[in-house]
Amino acid sequence: MLWGGAAAAQTAAVTLPTVTGPVPVTTGSYPLMASAKLQNIVDLPKAGYVEEEFFVSGRANVYDYGANGAPVVRTPSVPYTTRIMVRRPADPRRFSGNVILEIGNVGRRFDFSFSWGVSHDYFMENGDAWVAITYAPDNIAGLKAFDPTRYASLSMANPVEADRCAPGGELTDPGLVATEEGLRWDMFSQVGALLRAGERGRPLAGFDVQRVYATSHGGELSTYISVFHPRVRLAGGRPIFDGYVQHRHPGLTRLRQCGTAPEANDPRQIIGNIDVPVIRVVSQTDVLRTLAQRRDDSDAPGDRYRLYEIAGAPHADASFYPYIPTVADEKKAGGAPDLASWPFPAQCTPEISLLRVPIMTYALDATWANLTRWVRDGRSEEHTSELQSRFGISYAVFCLKK
Repeated sequence: MLWGGAAAAQTAAVTLPTVTGPVPVTTGSYPLMASAKLQNIVDLPKAGYVEEEFFVSGRANVYDYGANGAPVVRTPSVPYTTRIMVRRPADPRRFSGNVILEIGNVGRRFDFSFSWGVSHDYFMENGDAWVAITYAPDNIAGLKAFDPTRYASLSMANPVEADRCAPGGELTDPGLVATEEGLRWDMFSQVGALLRAGERGRPLAGFDVQRVYATSHGGELSTYISVFHPRVRLAGGRPIFDGYVQHRHPGLTRLRQCGTAPEANDPRQIIGNIDVPVIRVVSQTDVLRTLAQRRDDSDAPGDRYRLYEIAGAPHADASFYPYIPTVADEKKAGGAPDLASWPFPAQCTPEISLLRVPIMTYALDATWANLTRWVRDGRSEEHTSELQSRFGISYAVFCLKK
């Protein structure tokens, strides 16, 4: 059984949030994850790109799973303020029409952006706009620790004073849960819609946004696709996102801080019947652990789906990690002082290094090209000829199709 749009879903139009910014940058106040402050610096001005930070405020419902598996509102209209980082062409004439909205990894108290690290050269060469959203209370806490003044307004506060649970979601008595991760679903929809708005004062004002894609390495995007994509629309009924690139395919998550996640055998774990293309990219080392979510490719109009299993690719390689904050900035945010060369708590014995052959870069650059071709032209054929001209190799070498 495929879940997603297969369930009869009532849709609702998304509400646009308000925006503050671009937030000024000074010598003493700059964004955490600013491109010029990473361990490996990307020269955005040289590439004709600019970077801007915005604060986004709105109201979001807190949901939980209902008896039939669909989301139900537990607490309505809760205020939030988060931040987004925008990297875009300085000249709107260079803009491809593509916007990639990436959910930052939550493991290190800063918005660790895998897709930017792997494919930023492709994004900038293509003229795409890339946007990172701060999506988790822990990363907001990291921002506040990094610069309490700059990020004072950010909040994903728990609206329910009696809500008490352990970090794993089990109900307990020790104390109030101060934050509510469940605000992220409506927040994500609202930011996606915001990026299409061309009016003055919007982050991409003056840009002809034609396609907005979403991507993530975590289960939160799989959850969003399965549970919320069929139920939230733009004012005219169009989907908020035109396509998705899901790295790996972690299991679906809980919908709120004190909720529970679907079981491993829940039919919602197999995403399908989504009315925009979904491409799932799985490294060789993740194939076995994601077999339970495997399904056939499809070109059906209401169920366009591709699975790319990348031969020879590890869970993470050397191209994933260089674009993290400096050790000093990591310490200010309250995270572990990781190094780009080996961003884990301890080195292996005997010492090993991360793979430096950019297999995932080749495959993911192809994925973005394929997604745009599929959305824009309605064609799903892989871009082998383009990749051969760009990299001198065939993309098919890296795809282990079923």
